[in-house]
Order: sequence, then structure tokens, then C-alpha cells
Amino acid sequence: MNRPLLAIGLLVMLFAHVANAQWVDIYSTKQGVSDSPAGPLLMNKSCLPEPVDRPLNLQDILLQAICANPQARQAWANVRAQAADVGVKEAAYLPTLDATAGIERDTLATTYNASSLGAGSISSSQNSSSRYGELDLAWVLFDFGKRSADLRQARQLLAAANATQDDTLQTIFFRAAQAYYDLSDAQASLEAAKAAESTAHDSLVDTTAKHGGGVGTLSDQLQAETTYRRAVLDRVSAEGDVAAATGALASMMGFAANTPVTISASDPTVDNAAFAQNVDQLINEAETQHPKLVAAHARLEAARANVDAVRAEGRPTISLVGNLTQNNPAYQQQPEQLPITGSRGRKISS
Repeated sequence: MNRPLLAIGLLVMLFAHVANAQWVDIYSTKQGVSDSPAGPLLMNKSCLPEPVDRPLNLQDILLQAICANPQARQAWANVRAQAADVGVKEAAYLPTLDATAGIERDTLATTYNASSLGAGSISSSQNSSSRYGELDLAWVLFDFGKRSADLRQARQLLAAANATQDDTLQTIFFRAAQAYYDLSDAQASLEAAKAAESTAHDSLVDTTAKHGGGVGTLSDQLQAETTYRRAVLDRVSAEGDVAAATGALASMMGFAANTPVTISASDPTVDNAAFAQNVDQLINEAETQHPKLVAAHARLEAARANVDAVRAEGRPTISLVGNLTQNNPAYQQQPEQLPITGSRGRKISS
């Protein structure tokens, strides 16, 4: 094979290998994708497992819940897949180059039977080799807007996927915060139930002592017993609520439901001033920036772009096509001659 064809073949193979690598982003599509499944919310935070051997605050729980939730990873994977599709649509503007090269070698062996001449058999061989190379070029120059419509559709679908990822993360954020405050409320209710049980127990002891000393009535003692038993039931119910809330919070963080999770008594990360914003301002921001609305608008634009792409499919395209072929056949014959002896002993050479 000559050197130009060999160089072209090696260059094409190297480019195909490099383009297949994930770390190569020719069209900078990764700029529209977050670095991690929780990137839009966590910014520079890293997804590391939170230890459960210490009290966790709201920020720790939200971080762990967002990093461990499979829906966040699924939404992130959808964004990456859509970003790759944007790269595919951008690649349609570039020419395609196909190169084929190789060496073909054939050997033809022939054997002649010369037993009638008393010489046995005669064999000969012929070798043929062929070096070939082919280079094909195709480039769509004009297609009446089909490629631009496809690219516009892919970009709008990428925007919709990013908005869907934001909505998924916000949903996880809300559920994790709700589970955190549910556990906090359940623990507060348990403390109140324990305090009520202790008070009811003290009241029962007092009324029992008064009735035993003759200064109290039996009805007061029975009423105190009823109040105490009700307080015990309330305390047991509150303990069940705490266990259920703990299991829900552990599941939200990606742990087993029976994992003992404790939360800090106070949360210094909560900014009470943030809740004093104007309600009308929050509603206006929700109407313009809510991820579901953004995703719906992006899908609408993608559908319009798809209509333009479908209309352009029936129109002609102007393409540049080129082909370069080279074939260098070579033949080499290597006969093998054997002496043949006749009936009178004369030596005959073939």
C-alpha cells in the first residue's frame, strides 16, 4: 500500500477512536449540561454520603436526598442524552468522509498429471496481490431548512430536559424538607405527649393518696386514672409517628427505612426573612420561571421546529459528492519444472 492511502486510513481510524471517547466534546454540548445530577441546586457541593452517627441539619438532609434519589440521576441522564442529540444535529452541517484501504493476496496452485509420460506430476503456482484504497466524500450544501429545523428542535428539547431536571430537583427538595419538618413535628408531639403523661401520672398519684387518706373522692381517682391511660395511649401513638417519620426521612435520603436518623434540635440555616417576601412577587416569578412552564414552552417550540423539519423532508437537497479510488494489482508466476523421461531414456524438459 502506498503511503498516502496508509496515512489517510490511520488518520480516519484515529479520528473515529477519539470521537468515540466521552471526554471529547467537539460541539461543546456539555456546556448545557450540569456536572452532576444535583448540579443545578448544589452548585459546587459534592455528592458524598452523609454519616448518620450525628444529628443532621436541614442542609445535610437536602444534600443527601438530592444526591441519592434515582429520579435526579434519571433526569440528568435524559439531559445528557438530549445534549448528545444536539451534537448529532450539528454534525449534519459537516461533510462525511469514508475511507477504505487494504491488501488482497491470492495464490493459485496448479498440478498436472504426467504419469502417461513416466514423469509423475508437474505443479506450478501463481501469486497475485492487489493494493486498493477508496475515499468517499459527501457534503449536503443546501436542504431548504431541514437541518436548521432539526437543530432548533433538538435545542428546544434540551431546554425542556433541563427544565424537567430543575423541576425534579425542586420536587425532591420539597419532599425532603417536608420529611424533615414532619420528623421535627413528630418529635415535638412526642415530647408534649411525654410531658402530658408525666403530669397525668403525678395527678393520679395525688388523687390516689387523697382518696386513701379520706380527703378525696373515688370519682376524682377514677377520672385521674382515665386521663393517665389516655396520656399513655397518646404517648405510644406519638412514638409510632416518630418512627414512621424517621423511616420516611431515611428512605428519602437513600438509606434503609430502619436506619436510625437523628436531626438537630435547631436549624440555623433557615432564613425566616425569606418567608416575608411579597406574595404577588412570588406568584409572578413562578409564572415566568417555574420549570414546568419553561419545559412546556420549550416542548411547544420543539414541536413547531419539528413541523418545519417534516415540511422540508419533501424538498430537494443540494449535495457535493466525491470519490477517489486507487487499485494497484500485481502478478507473479513461479512455475516449477520437473524432468520427464521418455520410453527410450531420453531426457525431456517441460
